Amino acid sequence: MKLLLIVILVLFTKHSFGLGRVISYDEVKARLFGSIQSIATCGRWNNGERLGEFRLLTLYYAGQEMLFVDIVALDNSGSQLAVVHGFSFAEINNDHAEVGIKTIACKATQANTIRVDATAVNGHNDQQYKFSLVIDGIGFTYQYEESLTHQPLN
Repeated sequence: MKLLLIVILVLFTKHSFGLGRVISYDEVKARLFGSIQSIATCGRWNNGERLGEFRLLTLYYAGQEMLFVDIVALDNSGSQLAVVHGFSFAEINNDHAEVGIKTIACKATQANTIRVDATAVNGHNDQQYKFSLVIDGIGFTYQYEESLTHQPLN
């Protein structure tokens, strides 16, 4: 009976049962500075009331490289930068993904939007692939696109 119940759950549920878990921006925020590998400014952000900028952060966490983007702007006192919104990427920041980032670049593409282009290595099969992220700083959304061709490492 238990086996039948498990089979029914697996076949008819819309939830995935992956081994890893996605690492959120909030989870690493408290430990962020100890594991930062790089920070790059990617473009300006403006919501009509506040001015800020996008930052691309790569860091080492949970035994692998991870990628985050945040939007920072001056706080209400105007004395320091504060995070307006932080982005984590489920496609990359899974603690069992074993992604190694080889190259990464970001640029502003239009008002309040940036594009991140990267080359990565899949640690499970040592294949190299490319991906891009388009990040909307007003809607706080992103689009992920991965190249279809996976190339073995040379």
